[in-house]
Amino acid sequence: MLFDKNVFAANLRAERGRRDISQGELAEKTGINIATICQYEDGAYVPGGDKLCALASALGCTPNDLIGWTN
Repeated sequence: MLFDKNVFAANLRAERGRRDISQGELAEKTGINIATICQYEDGAYVPGGDKLCALASALGCTPNDLIGWTN
């Protein structure tokens, strides 16, 4: 499976929206700068594995959920 940064960006926005968490709250929970979270959601940047896991943990989902990879 290929990684699609636009799918990741859409899934990140959707998961954050489902949990009613602001970008600022997600930044606080993960230790990731809010500007970086914005760039992830815009599809401008792609997180490394450690940041991907931190985002998933803070949102109560799996990294695969954010990436869009299903079993």
